[in-house]
Amino acid sequence: MRARAKIVNPRTLSKIASSVEKISKTCVFKLSPTQVQFIVKDPTDGTQVWCQAPANGVFEDYVVEAQFRNEVYLEVQLAYLSRAFKSMLTAHSASFRLTRAPPSEGGAPMLAVQIESESKAGRPMSIVQNVPVTPLKRQQALELREPRIPNPDIYIILPRPLTVLKTVAERFRAMSTDVTLLANHAGSFVVQIDASAGMVETVFTGLMNPVLDGTEPQQPASQPAPEQFFDVTINSKDFLKFLSCHSANPAHVICCIHKDVCAVFYVYMYGSLSGDGNADTVLTYYIPAKSK
Repeated sequence: MRARAKIVNPRTLSKIASSVEKISKTCVFKLSPTQVQFIVKDPTDGTQVWCQAPANGVFEDYVVEAQFRNEVYLEVQLAYLSRAFKSMLTAHSASFRLTRAPPSEGGAPMLAVQIESESKAGRPMSIVQNVPVTPLKRQQALELREPRIPNPDIYIILPRPLTVLKTVAERFRAMSTDVTLLANHAGSFVVQIDASAGMVETVFTGLMNPVLDGTEPQQPASQPAPEQFFDVTINSKDFLKFLSCHSANPAHVICCIHKDVCAVFYVYMYGSLSGDGNADTVLTYYIPAKSK
């Protein structure tokens, strides 16, 4: 098993790691010949985060080799990985390689991250940060499968900036453990809770309903009325965790509602709404529905 590369876009990796870190303390850092992925599967509430970035958009001189499809799966503490990426932001160059600690230190696998920078006096400085990792076994890797969700009832682009929505979610979180999201094809998005004092909601209008590549358009006979709302109820804490991605300043965030199944959020870091996974860096959040 081998993996090494020169990191040419640490800002993207830092944004991803810091966003995912707000969901979980650990993730699976997957390296494949064409993509880099950050994967979080929460066994307690079913929430999942799958993030992908094109390898040629963040790496140069990239080599990854493994017996299983030339894919390397590394479980890693996000605090260590995020700190390493942040250290690269002002560096002249940075690289990593998968290696092991010396036998005298236990020989555990790690990512050796080398950062070339300079001191305040302008002198060249080389720093190595060792990030402990745990390679997954083949069976563990096979069990990592991104959820396959049928076409949702509706897609809608969430209002910007996301901090507006986060403020609403924080207020509602104090009043209810559940939150209901509603959207229609007239560009309306509603955040609603059933509080002790009654129903409380915030309505956003004038939003867009995108058509994503790779989705099947509805036939005219099955198209709903523009004003018809589709809804899903999720845990308000999970919704608030997802909204922490606002710190990455994404270009677009799309909410997909699948009634009684889940809410899916596509966080596009740079702007492309293509369904082609190589076209953009995308974080996908899956939050399961709660029964009413």
